[in-house]
Amino acid sequence: MMVAVLLGALSLGACVDDNESASVTNIRDAKAEQLRSLATLNEAKAEAELIRANAEAALKNAKAAYEQAQADKEQFELQKAQEEYAIAIENIRLQYQLDLLRLQKKIQEAQNELDDAEYSRITELFGTYFYELDVLTGYQEDLVKEQAKLARLEAGITTAEKENAETILQQQQLIDQYNAEIEVLKSEDFEGLDNSELYAKLAAARTKYEMAATSFANNQACSDLMATVAPLQEADAKIEDLQELVDDIEDATTYAVIDGTLNSYVSYYIYETVTSIIPAYQVEYVTFYSDLRLNEEQTLLATRDLADELAKANGELGKPEDKKDTQYEGALTAYAMLALANENLKTAQDNLTKANGLGKDDVLNGMDKETAIKTYTQDVRDAELAVAQAKDNLAGKQAAADEALENQTKFKDAIAALDVDAYNKAVADFETLLEAQQDAYTAWQEAWNENLGDLSAEYNAIYNLISYGEAGADINARIAELERKIAEANETIAGVEENLTDATWTLENAEATIAELQEKIKAQTVIVESCKAALEAAINSDLDEETPSEPETPETPEEGGEAAA
Repeated sequence: MMVAVLLGALSLGACVDDNESASVTNIRDAKAEQLRSLATLNEAKAEAELIRANAEAALKNAKAAYEQAQADKEQFELQKAQEEYAIAIENIRLQYQLDLLRLQKKIQEAQNELDDAEYSRITELFGTYFYELDVLTGYQEDLVKEQAKLARLEAGITTAEKENAETILQQQQLIDQYNAEIEVLKSEDFEGLDNSELYAKLAAARTKYEMAATSFANNQACSDLMATVAPLQEADAKIEDLQELVDDIEDATTYAVIDGTLNSYVSYYIYETVTSIIPAYQVEYVTFYSDLRLNEEQTLLATRDLADELAKANGELGKPEDKKDTQYEGALTAYAMLALANENLKTAQDNLTKANGLGKDDVLNGMDKETAIKTYTQDVRDAELAVAQAKDNLAGKQAAADEALENQTKFKDAIAALDVDAYNKAVADFETLLEAQQDAYTAWQEAWNENLGDLSAEYNAIYNLISYGEAGADINARIAELERKIAEANETIAGVEENLTDATWTLENAEATIAELQEKIKAQTVIVESCKAALEAAINSDLDEETPSEPETPETPEEGGEAAA
């Protein structure tokens, strides 16, 4: 409301009533004062308009940064833009108020000339305008938050879709395997078999499978798949090596230097950790960083803190040439403390030498020879201890300075060691190779099913039957167990599909909320513009009024037309 009160004061014109008892000179003085008041108001109005224009321009720039991040659809940039946008809005508000407060004195002096009714009317318009503007700003801030939330939801659903597809594929493969076993077990070949006959069938099934597998090894699908293995493993190893450099950078500083604790974790890079379980031959579980970028803020803070720590350590250490009174931040340097201790030791030693040289009846500093020797002997002992302590302190400060330099050097070297572009390229290359291997694996899987699927199902059915029970009478129980497992696998598939449905529903709600906010912003923008137009019209109609002309006083026969006071 301070904005409304102060700017409201800018909006009013003034009209000085003529005093019928005043002289012509007084009337002219009143008109001149009125003109000065109006000029002051016009100047204040112009300055207020400039302030408002600057605030609107700053708000426009803050919104543009967010909108660009939204257009780029980068989650981290979007979150960063959201934070910066909120901060910018607050700063703009504060700056707006500070700039207007600067006009308060000037406006207050002119305000005394304003018409109270008009002042109240325009103040009310200001209040309405800023209320509606606050509503609009609230909608805009909510929109920013919802759009950031939507970006996170979209990223989460993309990940969930991939993970669900993998889970469904795995469960479906199990279902196919269980059904194949059931088909084998239900065949007439397994009716009334005893244990020895089951083991004989198992050996025969294994022989058939191994012979077919040996032949299948020469299949083109096998060759194509094997050709993808080594390059992908090499690419995976390269990423792991680069990620070790990232970890080295995270560990390159002493966290106590940065924020005073040993338990904090400071990240000097921005990235998403991607973990993927994939149905690919010999590459089943991969983890890598996606969109790796240097965290400029944390890196700058760490660089500053390490530099400050080194400067402090070197300052407290001092230099070998330091005098006994050399200080750093109000305290003696380590070298100065040693210089002072050495000087005190020399003084004590000199005094002891003098004491030893005294005659029987001589006096030194008010002490006889025996007392002086005893006193200065103790002084020497105390000074020697002080020198030893100063040397220990110097060694400690030197170690601290060395450690600070080592920390700074390690951090700089670690940051320089990693080529971020090279890392991101390695990840892109890996993903390309991974996609190629997954295509090759799919072709291999189809060929395997065609050539070995039935033989594998037969062998597994017999092997699992023997493992499940030692008698042919257990075939029906085994079939029941397999059917139970099929039901469980189907429940797992239904569960992940339901979770994805729930996530999609949440996403759709977020999209609906955003659409609703966008419509509210459109409608509220119209209201704000209408209030603004009404306010500006009232200000302009009042401030732009011309000063009333000097009223004419009717002539009288007695005064010959001279204006009455």
